[in-house]
Amino acid sequence: MAQFNGTVTDYNSAVDFLGGRQAKKLANNTYVHNWGDEVAVTLHGHTIVRYFASGGSVMSNCGYPTATSRQRLSELNPYWHYVQRKHKQYLQHKETHELVPFNGTVVLDIFGNVLENIPVT
Repeated sequence: MAQFNGTVTDYNSAVDFLGGRQAKKLANNTYVHNWGDEVAVTLHGHTIVRYFASGGSVMSNCGYPTATSRQRLSELNPYWHYVQRKHKQYLQHKETHELVPFNGTVVLDIFGNVLENIPVT
């Protein structure tokens, strides 16, 4: 897996990473885009993360539960690892190691609490 070119884990770190640009490459096939009150991270053109100025975020594998998607999502937030166990997707808390089923898209609050776990259609 490609190394990230910077640390992006929330809206502020993404804006800092962009340094005033509209878009910047973060890793292989992965880009950060400034959308005003939100910043998006795309993988192969699919929006896998949306960071909001208010502090929350939406993270999605966009229907592609691949090792690369899991690795990117794990690196792009400070709270959860995105893992696979027996062909099922989970969020694993980085501190408590709690496993939560991952349906494809998750809405997180500013503290990393799961607000919604939405199936990708």
